[in-house]
Amino acid sequence: MLYVSGCVGVDPVTKAMVPGGVGPQTRAVMENLKAIIEHSGSSMSKVVKCTILLADMATFAEVNAIYGEYFPENP
Repeated sequence: MLYVSGCVGVDPVTKAMVPGGVGPQTRAVMENLKAIIEHSGSSMSKVVKCTILLADMATFAEVNAIYGEYFPENP
């Protein structure tokens, strides 16, 4: 069982927040999460639960669309 927490939209090379707003930052979060999971020998298809915290619910649709790309089956 692998627990991952505290993922934010940073570039893993520069350690700086990804510019461009919630969309690019969400994609960075998901790519960082995917890298951690795969480095641990697992895959995104085995994720059981995710919790996403949003500062502005108006961004929900944009975040959810990107999130859905990473969990195409049984999201």
